[in-house]
Amino acid sequence: MTIRKRSKYVLPLTLLLLSLHTSAGILSDEQDKLSRYEQAYENHLVALEDIENEIFGYTNKVEVARADLVTAEKELAEAAAALAEARATALKTPGQDADRTLKKATHSHKMASRGVRSRTKRLERVEGNLAELQAQLQEQQEQLDDDKNRIQEQQERIITVRADLERKAKQRELADAKAKADAAKQAQKPAPVVAKPKPVVEPEPVPQPKPKVVEAPKPAPKTELSELDKEALAFAQKEVARLEKLLADGSTGRPIFKRLVLKGNRTKPVNFEFLGQNQYRAEVVVAQGKQIFEIGKHKYRRTIPASDNGETYVFIFDAKRPSRPRMVMFKKSLLDNI
Repeated sequence: MTIRKRSKYVLPLTLLLLSLHTSAGILSDEQDKLSRYEQAYENHLVALEDIENEIFGYTNKVEVARADLVTAEKELAEAAAALAEARATALKTPGQDADRTLKKATHSHKMASRGVRSRTKRLERVEGNLAELQAQLQEQQEQLDDDKNRIQEQQERIITVRADLERKAKQRELADAKAKADAAKQAQKPAPVVAKPKPVVEPEPVPQPKPKVVEAPKPAPKTELSELDKEALAFAQKEVARLEKLLADGSTGRPIFKRLVLKGNRTKPVNFEFLGQNQYRAEVVVAQGKQIFEIGKHKYRRTIPASDNGETYVFIFDAKRPSRPRMVMFKKSLLDNI
């Protein structure tokens, strides 16, 4: 009798424990997904800063190109006036000197015209590049806005999963308490007096069907995480392509830092390797979580997902613009040829 009543609570309690285990796994996955969203946001922020640096450079180029065009147009106007004067002189007082002056004025006007055309094309080119960069900046800003939205949605998702986990934990506590109370009541009851039964021939035991094993539901496939991996891969490929293009001519130049060290509050210090063209590279094993990386006097806040704990990361320090250097990082296993 006691055994039968106890079994009444075993299956619901088992199901509850399995549900708690599954919910805890889902919560861990959701937290890791949030870290990946945050890392993607940080990568897009680096890309935004890179575009801003390029815009700053092209803004100066546009100003220089406009000033050069103004100068060229002024020179053309002066050359046109000199040519008109030389033609008038040649008509009034023809001769070798007048012909020589006219020929020289014609050549100067031709060169001035060519200068205006070339400077006009140059201005159009840099203005076109600037407009393209501004469009990229707008697109990148929209991407950052999307990143913020999905981070907020994921934070809300985690709150919901955590609340569900707490609710199920409370249910487990109540079920445990009820099972203990029922067991205590059964222990206090006197054992019933049972008359000795007459010996009977026991029938052959009937085989009982095996109880079904309740399996924990499998978590949903991580299709969204694979999309995030694709984003991270594209980011790493873009950075490697940038480095290859920058270092293609083989000229390294002189480093502006004698010794550059990567420090982190969860990683060991490691020296950067100078690649050339003010580009530096380092590798270090990272730990999960939000952390601060320090390079010289510059500090960078970054997030390492739990799934990348213990992985080797590649760090690129782009000091092409020393006043606003970039720090790029990505998981080394994303690319085998770096």
